[in-house]
Amino acid sequence: MSEPDRLYIAKEDRELYDKLQGKWIFKGRSKKEQFVFAMAFGFGKGVRRVIERREEFFHRPDLRLEDKAILDIVAIQTEGSLSILLNIEQVFQIAQEYAHAGIQLLNDEFESSPLGTFEKKFERDMFDLYNKLKPSQ
Repeated sequence: MSEPDRLYIAKEDRELYDKLQGKWIFKGRSKKEQFVFAMAFGFGKGVRRVIERREEFFHRPDLRLEDKAILDIVAIQTEGSLSILLNIEQVFQIAQEYAHAGIQLLNDEFESSPLGTFEKKFERDMFDLYNKLKPSQ
C-alpha cells in the first residue's frame, strides 16, 4: 500500500475555509497553513470530528518538516504512543479530524465575537498558553 500524497478536508468545510480566507486569522495564508492552524485549534480545544465526505485540500509535499512535526505530535498525544508514526494514513486521519472540528470552532468563535474581540481573546489565550508551556527558569 502506498502512502497518502494529499490531505483532505470535509466537503462542507470548504465554504468555511474560503470565508475565513480574508479574515485576520487566515489572511495571506496558504491552504496548508490554514489546515495546520485549524488542526491545532481543534486539538487545543480537545475536539475531533469524523469526516463523512471529504475533498482534497493540499498535497503532502507542501508540508514542511515543522508542519509534519506538528501533525506527528498531535497524533502521538492523541494515541499515547510513538507507534502511531508508523502509520502515516492514521496520522493524517487524526490531523484531518482535528482540522474538521477546528475550522468549525474557529468560525463559530469568529461569528459570535463582537468586532475586534476575537483577535484580543485569541491573543490572550496564546499568551496564557505560552506561560503555561514555557520552561521554568
